[in-house]
Amino acid sequence: LSESDFILKNQKTSYVPDSLNVDELEKQAIINALNKNNRNLSKSAEELGLGRSTLYRKMRKYGI
Repeated sequence: LSESDFILKNQKTSYVPDSLNVDELEKQAIINALNKNNRNLSKSAEELGLGRSTLYRKMRKYGI
C-alpha cells in the first residue's frame, strides 16, 4: 500500500468563491499569497507572477 491508496491525506481547505467574478478571484489570490508568505510583499508578488509595484496597485484597488 502507498499514500495514494488512501483518500484521507493532509488536505488544506481553500477559499471557494460564490461566483467566478475575476476581481474577486484576483483579490482572494492576493490575500492567500500574502497569508502564505507572512505578508512579505516581495515573495507574494513573485509567487503571483507580478512586480511589486503591480501588487501594491492591486492591493490598493481591492482595499487590502
